Amino acid sequence: MCGIAGIATARGVAAELPRLDAMLRLIEHRGPDGQGVWSDAVVGLGHRRLSIIDLSDAARQPMLAGGRYVLVFNGEILNYLELRRELEEAGVAFRSRSDSEVLLEGYRTWGDAVVPRLRGFFAFAIWDAARRRLLCARDPFGKKPFYYAADGARFVFASEPEALVAGLSGRPEPDPSELAHYLLKGYFRRGRSVYAKVRCLDAGHVLEVEPLEGLVRERPYRDVRFELGSGGAVSFDLAREQCGGLLEAAVARRLQSDVPVGVLLSGGVDSSLVSLLAAAQSPRPVRTFVATFEETAFDEARYAREVSARAGSVHEEIAVTLDDPAVALARLVRAYGEPFGDDSAIPTLALFAGLKPHVRVALTGDGGDEVFAGYKDVRVFLLRARLRGLLGTGDLVPSFLVGRLVHHRHRRLRELGYGALALGTSGAELFSSLLRDGWTRRWREATMRAEAWRATGADEVDRELHAQFLAAGRTDLERYLNLTLERLTQGFLVKIDRASMAHSIEARSPFLDLDLFDCVRTLPADVLLHGAEPKAIPKRLLAERLTRRFARRPKMGFTPPLPHWLRRPATAAWVQRRLTAPESFVHQLFHPEGLERLLEAHRTGADHTGRLWKLLFLDEWHRQAYGRARVDEALTVASEGHA
Repeated sequence: MCGIAGIATARGVAAELPRLDAMLRLIEHRGPDGQGVWSDAVVGLGHRRLSIIDLSDAARQPMLAGGRYVLVFNGEILNYLELRRELEEAGVAFRSRSDSEVLLEGYRTWGDAVVPRLRGFFAFAIWDAARRRLLCARDPFGKKPFYYAADGARFVFASEPEALVAGLSGRPEPDPSELAHYLLKGYFRRGRSVYAKVRCLDAGHVLEVEPLEGLVRERPYRDVRFELGSGGAVSFDLAREQCGGLLEAAVARRLQSDVPVGVLLSGGVDSSLVSLLAAAQSPRPVRTFVATFEETAFDEARYAREVSARAGSVHEEIAVTLDDPAVALARLVRAYGEPFGDDSAIPTLALFAGLKPHVRVALTGDGGDEVFAGYKDVRVFLLRARLRGLLGTGDLVPSFLVGRLVHHRHRRLRELGYGALALGTSGAELFSSLLRDGWTRRWREATMRAEAWRATGADEVDRELHAQFLAAGRTDLERYLNLTLERLTQGFLVKIDRASMAHSIEARSPFLDLDLFDCVRTLPADVLLHGAEPKAIPKRLLAERLTRRFARRPKMGFTPPLPHWLRRPATAAWVQRRLTAPESFVHQLFHPEGLERLLEAHRTGADHTGRLWKLLFLDEWHRQAYGRARVDEALTVASEGHA
């Protein structure tokens, strides 16, 4: 697990090396154990090292082979021991025990065909000096980031947006259409970033770059997608047994490390199951960690203690508070480097800060909800499928009434509204309505300035989401599941990557094992959701190791008590000042009067937490980004070093 960066240009890379140093300085937190730079006349490659497997100098990067190939690599190849044995049988001799060398020698032996053989999470670039080609790739789930910009004359890449900007001649302008996506969903489209001229290599894609020709080609190599029922008939018990074995193997692979390993134990189904499986396979007691909140309604620490006792783990509780919201927000924006709308980033960043003195690797339960259909919204699509079969097509509840119910401040009436939506003709409309805390068309049109509404594409993002839903599968349930996978890649995995790497910790997610997903993705719907139960298979596996009562308790989610925090008088006054100040970026987009009405409604009981948080994060990001302090400071230091 590391940070990578590079610059390629036919004009000669020597003059670019100060910029490359600046880029690496901005991702030092991703690799505090050392820095390496390699360059020839065309390309410069940089690496920040976080030592996890093979701590010796033999595993340093950039890594060279055969006088022709150079690798910079971020991530872990979890099946590297199997690949290594296969390469050794073919006559390859290794100098290190690292997975990086296995990747490099795999490319020497198999060429581009090595990429689909990899199991793990990664982003890398390999320079082939003989072919004058740079091959880049990103793992199928998109756990590891890879940002790039190309203008024909130069190609620049980095692990984080700020580092990428340091490699450019100036900071690009925000992409207005991506701002609309961010306001609606809290993240950007696949392959996009907040900047119009900066791309993010899509998950499961490779990128071929020929700097001398000015060519950049991106192509897919592995699609992660549900195709329910395509694997044929299978019983629930057999599926549970197969998935249980694959999950055990996934946990075992992710315990491989030459540094201390821990487990994030929230007390929910996924992290509890990972903790118990890790404890059963570890030769020594595992270390488990949980975030705690003063507000008991948000706190799952008591459940985590119960799992820890059964696992026999060494357990730590890490308190999460929000004493100074301005300081907490500034810290989050510095860690994420671009707008990010999920408020669970608050406890996630605090949790990894608490882990830092204890471990360098942490197993998580991330991906369990997406792989095993664990969100409660899935029941709405199940209800829809059954009711459509009984009642046929047509809207059975007037649309104006549905709209009022879905946006009502009382939870029970909102739930009734979602039930009514399930009777409607449009699965896409139902999916859009589930973006409860986003700036949907209704909110944007009513609150944005007219010029900002037009500049961000008006309702184009909403129409695009509808079209995307219809193209995402064969049934509405399948479409819903596939779009939750996109949210995983574009949202939740970004959250984990930035929060963990901000504290130099590698996060590993057993539920995102490709072999496990390949077993799950073709299951029939009535097996995946056995008894109309979200996450039926993991719940059964956990019940077998703990209790049925524990496995079936209501899902809480890893969310902070932000609604209450934002209602504190001092915090509410600070939010109002930030969002309605004439010099703020949000003030350029939204009418202050509309925001003040929203704030007043939140203070008096309505829940607008998600919408407010997205605006706060966006405004702080703009303030930091266009102040340019971080990039300018890094460039100054790097230039002085080359003087």
